[in-house]
Amino acid sequence: MALTEFGSRDHLTQSRASANTWFVSCAARGMGNYFSTTGVADLAAKRDLIQSADACTVTFTKANGMRRVMRVEARKVAEHVKGDAATRTGRIASHTRAFRHPNLLPVWDAEARAIKSVNLNTVTVIKTRTQTHTF
Repeated sequence: MALTEFGSRDHLTQSRASANTWFVSCAARGMGNYFSTTGVADLAAKRDLIQSADACTVTFTKANGMRRVMRVEARKVAEHVKGDAATRTGRIASHTRAFRHPNLLPVWDAEARAIKSVNLNTVTVIKTRTQTHTF
């Protein structure tokens, strides 16, 4: 695989599709205890809602079990990542993370002013300026 393919949007989309297929096959084999059974369509819908909004509020459950409400500006992530200027190792790490964890979405936390990850499996509410989506 050429270096330029790492970090490209098409390559990342293909990686997520492959990871989602793997995730579904694991759930079908009874490995639901290890992986959430949230449908791939639900993950895609949540990802699209968050990424398409200029700003939104996301309610989800953190890894420690606490409920968290985060004000998110998903489009700002692009301003804070290196993209093609990243090292080869950085591009590979980003690709690997997206492949292994298709349920994690990097977002910009407006209050902490930092990149954070949201586990799409645990998102319960997404509020945009005009609508509230409950899952």
